[in-house]
Amino acid sequence: FAVGITDLVSTVETLAQALYRHGAALPRTPAAAMLFGMGMGGQPGGPANPEPEPLSYDQLRAMLDAFVIGMDGARAYFDRAAAGDDYVLTIDPLRVRIDLDGNGRAEAGETLGALIAAAGGFADIPMPDTPPPAGKSKTGAAPLPDTTIGFDRADAAWFAGYTQIVASPVDLMLAHDFSGFFNAYLHRIFPKAGLPMQDHSMG
Repeated sequence: FAVGITDLVSTVETLAQALYRHGAALPRTPAAAMLFGMGMGGQPGGPANPEPEPLSYDQLRAMLDAFVIGMDGARAYFDRAAAGDDYVLTIDPLRVRIDLDGNGRAEAGETLGALIAAAGGFADIPMPDTPPPAGKSKTGAAPLPDTTIGFDRADAAWFAGYTQIVASPVDLMLAHDFSGFFNAYLHRIFPKAGLPMQDHSMG
């Protein structure tokens, strides 16, 4: 289970870093916020990375292919964890750090808790490494609730399925030549990565 969850998180981190490197400006939806760390700089509708690298169709395919391979690898470990003996592995998901921009540092805003909060609707979730709420002293503030979760074999089976649900749309896209779509539309996702229609983004 531990290897599977590490592979899952690192696969998401690798894709997020690749998207950041090429200046992805994904739709600001809760799902995108959770998965890709929207709101880490930049203006709404613009890339978070102020100096994105150019992106080719083949590079995008390679990024997506690596994502599917990573999810399949994590699934294999989750399947083994689901079939093994009983166990409980405790993790505090709100303290999981993901280096979304690839700068080598997982900073305060790059925790799973911060990403969930950025997705909206989770305002009451306490964030790690944050001061107590305004008006309360450290000694007078109520202790933060324990957000540790015990994961077991049933969770491993669930995560095994989750990896495939997340990977399936990407796998379906990779089964086709979507170069025409890439050339005609994906400047909307990568507005400064040198795609063919980049100069027409505003028109």
